[in-house]
This record gives sequence, structure tokens and C-alpha cells, in this order.
Amino acid sequence: MKWMLVVLVFGVSPMETGLVYNSLDECLKTEAAMRAEWDRVYMAMPKTFQETPPISQDYVKKQTTSGTCIPHAELTR
Repeated sequence: MKWMLVVLVFGVSPMETGLVYNSLDECLKTEAAMRAEWDRVYMAMPKTFQETPPISQDYVKKQTTSGTCIPHAELTR
């Protein structure tokens, strides 16, 4: 079975990525890498912006794009 990474923009709106993996493990590793990149970018932001409302850590975590892996049916032609 193939697996597709779907990104949840602002944690709500699903967006198809077109990224298809042969195993669930590969897909989940990609999602974890995406989440780590978001964390890296956030932590690179100056501390004053991290703590200033509405850009607090709580606010950003709620708005952060996340992902999930769903089964993907292969079409045969």
C-alpha cells in the first residue's frame, strides 16, 4: 500500500502534497522532518517576537502547519 502526506494548513485545512511513499514509516518520517523545520524556523525568530502577543508560543503552535499520512490508492491504466 502507498501512503500520501497531507498537510493541514493552520492545523485545519487539508492540502494534498502529491508526495507518495511506499511505507507508512517513510511518510511519517517526512512529516516529522516538516514539523522539525517549522520548529527550527520558529526558534530562529528573535525572542522578543516569540513572546509578543499574538505571536506567542501558544498562538504559533495552534497555527502551525502539521501533516498526516493517509492511504493512497494506486490507479492502474
